[in-house]
Amino acid sequence: MIDDGKGWLDMIIDRIQYNPVYTIDTQSNFLENIRKRYIRLLERFERTMVKKLEE
Repeated sequence: MIDDGKGWLDMIIDRIQYNPVYTIDTQSNFLENIRKRYIRLLERFERTMVKKLEE
């Protein structure tokens, strides 16, 4: 179901490290990763799950 294990682990690590008290630079990097990487991972996971449910 998950085709990019490293990407998912990176997402988990970013979430653990995220703290809204950090500087804007840290938040910007976190938000950039969400836009460029994690949204794609979540969309692929959603497509996979929809296919599995339709079987």
